[in-house]
Amino acid sequence: MSEKTTPSINELLDREAIRNLIISFNALGDRGRVAEMIQVFAPDATLKAVGQTAVGRADIATLLQANPLLPDHQVTRHHIGTQTVEISGDEAVARSYFSVLTNIGLDHHGVYIDHFRRQPGGAWLIVEREVRLDWQAANSVYAPLPVHDRARPQVSAGFPKMPNA
Repeated sequence: MSEKTTPSINELLDREAIRNLIISFNALGDRGRVAEMIQVFAPDATLKAVGQTAVGRADIATLLQANPLLPDHQVTRHHIGTQTVEISGDEAVARSYFSVLTNIGLDHHGVYIDHFRRQPGGAWLIVEREVRLDWQAANSVYAPLPVHDRARPQVSAGFPKMPNA
């Protein structure tokens, strides 16, 4: 949020429009509606996912359709969790945690890092999305996906140890 203590109605409307794009992407993807799904991206947008980069809606559609499912797949439902949206003029950045449920239960989870730009006419579109996968179940119904390497910070030697209970 900006430094103001109370966001303006326009800022709230912009945030809701951005959140709606993120949710629409997932709902359409869960139904396999890729042609509609890619409309949340600007025509020259970039998608970084599964170790690949796609530029432009046609390449993004190809990348989205290339994710191989295993024969046990029955259903997929994406869920958005914690989310931040920062707006600066006609540009915005959002971080959205996601969880993917399939017929096995929790299948994988991660974070979307999205950059948006307001288009002529006022609509927001994604100009860049990075999908970082934090974890994938061993029995996932998706082929193995590249998990983001998250190096753990080292604990300082001076950090007090918890007493044994």
